Amino acid sequence: MRWMNGEGDDNMTCDDNVRVHASEVIATEELMMMTENRPGTVNEVRQRPEIAEIYSPPRITALLPNGGLYPGVAMDLTTNDENGQPWDFDNPQQRQRARERLRRDKPLVLVGSPMCTAFSRLQAINFPRMHPDKVRAILAKTRMHLNFVCSLYEEQVRYGRYLIHEHPAMATSWEEPAVRRVMKMTNVQVSRVDACQYGMTGSYHGEELPIKKPTRWMTNMKGVIEILQRTCSGRDGLCADGRQHATCTGKRAEMAAIYPLKLCKAILQGITNHLTKVGLLHQGCMGIMPDAEDEAETSYPEVSDRESEEITMARIQSAETSPEEMLRAALVLGCARDFAENCGGEPGRVLPV
Repeated sequence: MRWMNGEGDDNMTCDDNVRVHASEVIATEELMMMTENRPGTVNEVRQRPEIAEIYSPPRITALLPNGGLYPGVAMDLTTNDENGQPWDFDNPQQRQRARERLRRDKPLVLVGSPMCTAFSRLQAINFPRMHPDKVRAILAKTRMHLNFVCSLYEEQVRYGRYLIHEHPAMATSWEEPAVRRVMKMTNVQVSRVDACQYGMTGSYHGEELPIKKPTRWMTNMKGVIEILQRTCSGRDGLCADGRQHATCTGKRAEMAAIYPLKLCKAILQGITNHLTKVGLLHQGCMGIMPDAEDEAETSYPEVSDRESEEITMARIQSAETSPEEMLRAALVLGCARDFAENCGGEPGRVLPV
């Protein structure tokens, strides 16, 4: 099943997808519920728990709907917005539209995989051969994209939602201030995996061989951290299954940017496990069902694109309560604005990396 920008279904036309945005409130006979505080009335409003992706075509969202989770928008240079324009984040207007889209949709989980070439060890070897002005321009552009996506992650955590971020394990981006700020936020942890253990392969002299590609994942979902733990036990260039590892260079490196199906399923399983454990997904009762009259719009501070790149922990503090508690309060009691303004508490701490 292919989703247009991660939304809709196979029978939807382009116009239908424009009219029905990703966080539309729906009601079905099976999911109507009686409210506890007003017996005899029926709450027909249900907010769908969605997964959105940025700097990525539909990967996780391509597996949805599944188990009560629904596909949100997938924003990438290869996908288009509602006006038919590609999500080109070199364009500051598209960055702002993306921010507004996510604020409107409020996806429960945001999965990001921003460009990483300039942060690679191989590129660091090439930089001395290049003109210093060109190096500065490349790094400035790449940092702009990284700062932008990290500011979106911070909003996810601030408003009690979730993030999942991926970059190569050896990328220098993990030492960038924007990434370190996110690491310090409530419940954020980092895990390391070898992609060959999740089905990543590449063609080498006509043979399909495993690609190790050490990768790190940053998230505030414990269920995802618990799933993304597998590393390769192979030695001397061999994979754990006994085959030779193919190098992650050239065309294989380009193809390795595409998550294998096994990895996508593992991430989705981790998301499902986490949401089930914290009580946001239940068997036979899919999704989050806030009271229609109590649901409030989240109030976001006005942040320009430039300001978002300079955001500080003093401005985006982590509350003492967990994201799950914050989310329940926001959706059920309509207090999203209250906890945003009065979060207080201790600043986030660095958890084990």
